[in-house]
Amino acid sequence: MKAEKVIRFTEFIWDGNKKYLKELDPGLPYVWSSVTLYSEEHRRLRREWFNNFLSEHHAEVSSDQVWRFHAGRHTSDTTVNLVMHREEGLKTVSITQVTRHGGKFVMKYADLLENAEHRIQI
Repeated sequence: MKAEKVIRFTEFIWDGNKKYLKELDPGLPYVWSSVTLYSEEHRRLRREWFNNFLSEHHAEVSSDQVWRFHAGRHTSDTTVNLVMHREEGLKTVSITQVTRHGGKFVMKYADLLENAEHRIQI
């Protein structure tokens, strides 16, 4: 008899002082934002963008749509956008996505500094 595979999703957050651990439903979509880079208000705003994105795509969301969500502009405020750029020099330098196609995985990587995109099969 073959053992059934159990998929577990665990969220681990460290805010610089305290650690938080929570089991998540692996069947639900989630989005995260760094607690050390974004205020609670900005993390809430980013969750709102994600929930709006999911609402707009009632059917199953494609990997291309997810990529466009992460690479897109959701506000004119570049300090909080998903591709972030702050005056003191802190900014998003890459976007990485791993998707499964059949039995193989493909990693898509965008180097935002060099404006180059790469895909490799892993």
